Amino acid sequence: MNRGAKKHMLHVTGYAIRGGCETCCSVFVGNSPEFEHTVLVLGESGPMTEIWRRLGARVVHLDALGLGWIRFFERMRTELVHLAPFDTVILWARIRAPLMLAVLARYKRPVVLHAGNPFNERWRVRQLLRACAFLPRPRSTIIVGCSVHVARSFRRAPYYRRFPVESCLNPVTSNPSNPHRPRILTPGDQVRLGMVARLDPIKDHGMLLRTFAFLRADWPGAELHLAGDGSLRSSLEALAGELGIASAVHFHGSVEGVAGFLGMLDLFCYFTTTREGMGNALAEALTFGLPCVVSDLPVMHEVAGEPGDGVVLFTKPDPRAGALAMSGLLGDVGARETLSARAFLRGNTWFAPRRVVERYLALMETKS
Repeated sequence: MNRGAKKHMLHVTGYAIRGGCETCCSVFVGNSPEFEHTVLVLGESGPMTEIWRRLGARVVHLDALGLGWIRFFERMRTELVHLAPFDTVILWARIRAPLMLAVLARYKRPVVLHAGNPFNERWRVRQLLRACAFLPRPRSTIIVGCSVHVARSFRRAPYYRRFPVESCLNPVTSNPSNPHRPRILTPGDQVRLGMVARLDPIKDHGMLLRTFAFLRADWPGAELHLAGDGSLRSSLEALAGELGIASAVHFHGSVEGVAGFLGMLDLFCYFTTTREGMGNALAEALTFGLPCVVSDLPVMHEVAGEPGDGVVLFTKPDPRAGALAMSGLLGDVGARETLSARAFLRGNTWFAPRRVVERYLALMETKS
């Protein structure tokens, strides 16, 4: 590269869908103008393709996810020759990560492997990773978990525990001022609760539906809006029918304008499981200043602070108790105003994009 030219950062993602890792990639690209960016997508084009391009990144699609391991390895080795030279690499997905790292070993460049969810300890995964032990591994690699919860799981994981492991919360686009204005609510009003998340087993939409069913007894005007799609949609729709709340539950599927969706809510809900990595959607809701009701899990404390901090309302996996707590919050506009102010402050401090970018760059510098 010419002296004075920008450095080149290569990003690798599995898909171009609207998801947590893909969104992290776009926020990172948009907030690190000191680099030229290339996004290498292992799968086909999708909604994120144009977003990355609008941010100034070059986007290359391989459509290689259907290839066997040997053909995938050869395809990656050929493609990286065309994309070189690059100065740093971020793997935003762990799809075939051992093969990706083996290909990158020859370039001797800092590599960050982003870990968005806790390591899956199924025996087949462990066997697969042990089989990869013979592959070369770049010494300049560091694993960055999106939470301490995720990082701890990788420090115990076969293959991955040989790398240094750090943690850094994911970046979320900031808001210059708090856009949420809590309003006085009564049980007969049209009250909108919502959650943004993929409809998959990592989340706990079932518990949210059961909690909402109890809430409707006291707040008959309440509506539940679910943004996101996934394998559990049909079963969740059936559960809403069984609980007698189908007419009040709205499945929006994938939404293009998350800010517009958040803007119509009175209360944001994030019900999830111990398989959760961080919860980008919760971080986005905090930056939006929304009062939030959140599963009482250690990883959620990392995102929203401890219960005594008063940033969110934590709830145990008990639908009756959860509904009672939510009912009290809906009826107390002062409490919601306090949560809104504290959420906005935390969201726009802890997840500020440039803060996260500088953390990643500092970690990369240690491997240069």
